[in-house]
Amino acid sequence: MAGLSFPDEEREEAEGAARELHAELAEVGVVLDDIELRGPCHEIHHGTYKVSLGNLAPEEVRAFTEAVRKLKQKSHPGGTK
Repeated sequence: MAGLSFPDEEREEAEGAARELHAELAEVGVVLDDIELRGPCHEIHHGTYKVSLGNLAPEEVRAFTEAVRKLKQKSHPGGTK
């Protein structure tokens, strides 16, 4: 079946969003090694792909939180809102 293709635009869009998030977080020091894409689950009636950030160790959560704080400080130089 050479040349046969079954494009899944929703999956491609979800993959792209996950890659963008992974890259942006990596730039501020947060690396999500366990990020994954989960397909639609028709048994529980969610018909869209889900991006799972994985299992985060406490130090990873702290790094994530610190990165968010730094971003907030940059966007609100006089203090956070």
